[in-house]
Amino acid sequence: MSPSFSDLPVGRVSSRALLVVAALGIEISVASSCAHHRVAVPEGPTQRFQVAAGHLGDIRFEDEAVEARLVFQALPVASPERALLRGKLARYLLHPLSTLDADRLRQEARDLGTSDVFDRVFESLRDACTLYEPGEIWTQPPSMPPEERNLLAGAARLVLALFAPRGAEAQSALALAVLVTVDPGTREWSDRFDRLLAWAEEASLGADNAPRRGLTAIDLLQSVLGDWPAPLVAERLSALFAERQQRFSTILKKPLPGGEDARKALGDLLLAQGDEMQRTVASIAATFLRCGRLDRAAAATAPLADKPGDEPELRALIAAALDPTAGPDATLRLARRFLPRVDLLGGTATDGADLAVAFRVLQLGLGRAPDNPDMLILSAEVAKLVSTPFLAIRQLEEAEQVLAGDKNASSDLLARVSAELLDLYFLRLRLALDPERAAIPPADEVERMRQRSSQVRKRFHGADVHVKDAQIDFELARSYVNAGLIDRAEPLFLRAQGEDSETNPEITAEFANLVLKGGNPQQASKILRDGISALESAPHVNDTIGGVEGRSRLERLLGDALEIGGDHPAAEQAWRSSVAGWERLMIEHLHRKNYSRSAEATFEIGRVLYALGRHADGIQKFQEAIEQDGDRDQSYIDSVAFLVQNGEVDAALEIYRRALSRPDRSVSEYVKVYASLWIVDLTRRTQKSPDPTAEAFLRTLDLRHPEIRPQRGAAWYRQLGAFAIGRIDYATLLRSADTRGKQAEVYFYRAMQLLADGKGQEAHEMWTKVLETRMVSFFEFEMASRYLRMGAPTMPASESRPSTETI
Repeated sequence: MSPSFSDLPVGRVSSRALLVVAALGIEISVASSCAHHRVAVPEGPTQRFQVAAGHLGDIRFEDEAVEARLVFQALPVASPERALLRGKLARYLLHPLSTLDADRLRQEARDLGTSDVFDRVFESLRDACTLYEPGEIWTQPPSMPPEERNLLAGAARLVLALFAPRGAEAQSALALAVLVTVDPGTREWSDRFDRLLAWAEEASLGADNAPRRGLTAIDLLQSVLGDWPAPLVAERLSALFAERQQRFSTILKKPLPGGEDARKALGDLLLAQGDEMQRTVASIAATFLRCGRLDRAAAATAPLADKPGDEPELRALIAAALDPTAGPDATLRLARRFLPRVDLLGGTATDGADLAVAFRVLQLGLGRAPDNPDMLILSAEVAKLVSTPFLAIRQLEEAEQVLAGDKNASSDLLARVSAELLDLYFLRLRLALDPERAAIPPADEVERMRQRSSQVRKRFHGADVHVKDAQIDFELARSYVNAGLIDRAEPLFLRAQGEDSETNPEITAEFANLVLKGGNPQQASKILRDGISALESAPHVNDTIGGVEGRSRLERLLGDALEIGGDHPAAEQAWRSSVAGWERLMIEHLHRKNYSRSAEATFEIGRVLYALGRHADGIQKFQEAIEQDGDRDQSYIDSVAFLVQNGEVDAALEIYRRALSRPDRSVSEYVKVYASLWIVDLTRRTQKSPDPTAEAFLRTLDLRHPEIRPQRGAAWYRQLGAFAIGRIDYATLLRSADTRGKQAEVYFYRAMQLLADGKGQEAHEMWTKVLETRMVSFFEFEMASRYLRMGAPTMPASESRPSTETI
């Protein structure tokens, strides 16, 4: 599947990024510490997730793994479904690594000129490590089946063999910590771990103890602890904090050194480590609290009482929470000590807020008081912030049912919890509607979401409900567009527009774009003009980023529609207004150091400048967008697609080669493959032979270990690559095209081959077939439509500049 990024405001966003963004954007009001009757926590929410876990089969693709992990996070630690699901996730992540050989991988990396597979191997181990709770790692032996221990050990040995020769301390440290835990009988691992830490500590300090750059032993252990909170890691980290505090205290007690160099070295030490030494108790406490060990936190911080770096208030909080007779308020106070000072969370951290510590403390508290609504609500909020939204759903559902059974519960609090659940249900719906997924959710599931929204509004008048019916209809309509079901999408877009009382420009843009690609520029122009007029009448629209962005996007689309409809002067006017808005946004985002958003705005400026006839200026903006954020792969694919459609061979090749030079973690294989297909087609027509770099990339796809963390569409786009380089023929590829989207791509790439062979009429017939699929969200649909309308250029049109260049 290759949806056209340039015309989808949300675009093809990874599921993980979607969850993080949504989690940070949702608000919740935390309950104050008021008295509630104790009500047994109902089993309903837990049972629903247990049933969901039971419905998940073997995991084959990354989108399935994302869903499985979210369900896994929501399951209670002791539930049997959790252990079964963990096994499936561990096998998905680690089993493909069990057949790999480090020497062969290194040779392949040299041959391919990229070590991207090394990163995927490490990320697989790292993600597998986070499947285990601290309590499961602290037991002797670790509480995990032998199969999982063997998979972890094998993956860790592979990571060590790949990264240790490169001097990669962080990757090697995690691998060694895993091996020490799951293979404690092999002394080699603990010896190598000790040597690595000693080397890191020595390398970070000079002979005079002056700090140098590089990872210290503490840095390494903190990095490992975040993924693998094992006893060895926590104990060593705690000991290093205590040793540094002791060394620092000893230095301070000595007379000031006489030499200038010695005084400078002492000054450097104070600057580099002084603040850290003053937080010794907090650092040691956080180390063990991350592991869920209140007892060890109390024991390790007790010897530091009344010494530099002590924090008596924190030690008192730990002692209170450790008391088995203490109520939930003691745990809440300790958790809030590690939360930032915002009303949303009620945090009391003066510095060094640590969401992971707060999350772990709250889970411990819920083990004692699972029916406490204050703790459930705060835990759910923190769960969202650490990207576990399905756990937040479970905990809020439990809180909602507890409050519903409490006659003294605040109705305002219950309303806020219900509204917050709506936000999370909407997030779950968006995940289900992700274009990477295999199927669209049933209509009744979406209807239940609408009914829930309506019930919350009726029950709690005046409640701040963020999810609107228009948003639900809009998301479902967009999923239908991605599937080519235009007839089902159009009524939903119309209904969403009628339901939208706040004039959402995203709905207008999507609907108008759908109409425009359907061949009706006049209707699209009317929709866009109406949308712009509605925005103009909205208060403060020109004072907000969302308002300026929405208007700029609508004006750019209006210019496109007017140009296709033959009104070039009006199109230029709309484009000029659009580019002025995007320039405002670019400057604002750069000022805020939001380089991903500034890169988006810069690309949009380039696209509109090109449409205005300023080709060189437009291409320069594409380059600037990439310079602003080299890891934003959407900039690369948008730019290459645009330049290819306009016959800009040299500029397209330059950006394409920059994309290939980036690692897959920055520019995905998906982007590189489709960009390669377009470059092959363009250069085959313009240079009479495919670009050798693009062709070589497509020839080596099967050597890049697609079995590790495969995307659902990877097997298909590899077939497209094989077709482009002649390994399979058109008939074979067409037989494999079992969806409308795949058929659209087959027809398009066959059309480009026919065109390169001088068979223009046959190419036109194939482009027409592309349009008949109605896969309007695909780049291939956009290209086919343009080539039918204007021809497929082999060189750029002559640059023209308007007589008045006011932007």
